[in-house]
Amino acid sequence: MRLPRAKPGSAASLGPKIVKPIISGQNVLVARVLLGVTGGIAAYKACELARLLVRAGHELTPILTPETETFVTAKTFEALARREMPRELYPHLVEADLLVVAPLSANTLAKLAHGLADGVLTQTALAFEGTVVVAPAMNPRMWGNPATQANVDVLRSRGVELIGPDEGELAEGEHGMGRMSSPEAIFARCEELLSA
Repeated sequence: MRLPRAKPGSAASLGPKIVKPIISGQNVLVARVLLGVTGGIAAYKACELARLLVRAGHELTPILTPETETFVTAKTFEALARREMPRELYPHLVEADLLVVAPLSANTLAKLAHGLADGVLTQTALAFEGTVVVAPAMNPRMWGNPATQANVDVLRSRGVELIGPDEGELAEGEHGMGRMSSPEAIFARCEELLSA
């Protein structure tokens, strides 16, 4: 995801910076993965996604929005990732192999589509030049809203890969499209992208 577009001919317009994954001493591909987690009840599922990524040997850096901590604390993700969450944008945050945002709330989806950078996660997404994967999770009416669908179209046009949302029972007791895809499905797609 390259936001905003660089001027033709400028150094920034030469395409995304390629970051080579780390090869461990055992010839296992170890990727640097940024895991953005936004506010919503589906944030608890991101804990399992973090566990799967770390278990696969990837270097994981969690980046939580402030709203996330009303559902799951930063300490949980720091324990799973075995590293502290960044409190501000550091260069290493944009020198990763993959940015995953799961769950992606309607609010943060809109911010990403419009290039807003009002927190560490949105700043990282705006500066990140690698592969971006997002897993939306929201109320079915929010997902179906024309504004949300227009924002989804913008992200897709910029090469952001969306996984889900799925149809099913949601936290409010409703049934419909808006449920975050399973951590296993998100993890599987991340592994495919990292090995490509």
